[in-house]
Amino acid sequence: MIRQGSRVVEVGPVSASLYVIDIEAAYRESLLSQLVRGSGSVDEARRRLNSRCVYTELDLEEDLHELLRAGQKISGDRILEIRFRGKERLVREGCILIRCT
Repeated sequence: MIRQGSRVVEVGPVSASLYVIDIEAAYRESLLSQLVRGSGSVDEARRRLNSRCVYTELDLEEDLHELLRAGQKISGDRILEIRFRGKERLVREGCILIRCT
């Protein structure tokens, strides 16, 4: 369990395996990489992802930080709720959902 039980990481032969991929091909074919290509900063890349309804790990970390600063305790269930609320916020702000083909 990681993130206070909000995620499960399975450990076994597959997770111990090494996979070699063509990173250039993966980058060329990735919709997310196309969205952030040419970004001048991490914040710009995040804004581009957010505009397409992608709630990033950075978004989660910032949302958690705000709650911790306010003195709130964070549990695994709370992390899942924060992630869900963050995605809802992007939708309310008018993000355009990515369609995978």
